[in-house]
Amino acid sequence: MTALCAPETAGRGKIRLLVSDVARAREALKAEKYRFSEEPAVTVLLENRPGTFAEIVEKFAQARINIKNAYVAGEGGNQLVVLSVANADKAEQVLGG
Repeated sequence: MTALCAPETAGRGKIRLLVSDVARAREALKAEKYRFSEEPAVTVLLENRPGTFAEIVEKFAQARINIKNAYVAGEGGNQLVVLSVANADKAEQVLGG
C-alpha cells in the first residue's frame, strides 16, 4: 500500500487505497469478502512548500478537470499527492505525464 484515505462519513465507511499491485489487492479484498470498486487515480510528487498544490489545481481548472478526491501521503521534503479525477488520461497529459 502506497497511500490511504479514510474520511469519516455518515453511516458508511469508505476507504481509498493506492496500491502498487492492483491485482493482488483486488484478490485480497475479494478473499475477505469486502465490497469495493476501483477508480483511476493520478499521482504527483510535489515539493512541500506553499503554492505547489494550488499550481496543480489551477492547471486542472484551466483544462476543466474536476477533482473528486485528493489526499497526501508523505512527510518532509516531498509529498505524494493522490488525485481522483473524472478524466485520468487528460489529467496525466496536463501534468506532463
